[in-house]
Amino acid sequence: MTKNKYLITRDRKVMLTPCYWNMISQTSFEVYEIYKTNLKFEWQYFKHGQVKQFYLKKDWEQAGDFVSKRIYEDKNFIFQRL
Repeated sequence: MTKNKYLITRDRKVMLTPCYWNMISQTSFEVYEIYKTNLKFEWQYFKHGQVKQFYLKKDWEQAGDFVSKRIYEDKNFIFQRL
């Protein structure tokens, strides 16, 4: 595995359903429609009630940078979504 290629955001006890919903929502076309970006891949590894959730680090950082820039440049962006 390439060093620093992946970002592990969760390593905890959890049920399948909430994590599955997060995965769908973070990679969905609807998220893209709102933010004009989304995460391309997300992996979840379940074992004995524990989940490890991870992403490609570069995709996570690109999405975060894109959304942060959009919020900074469009002061009404958040309020348009309420």
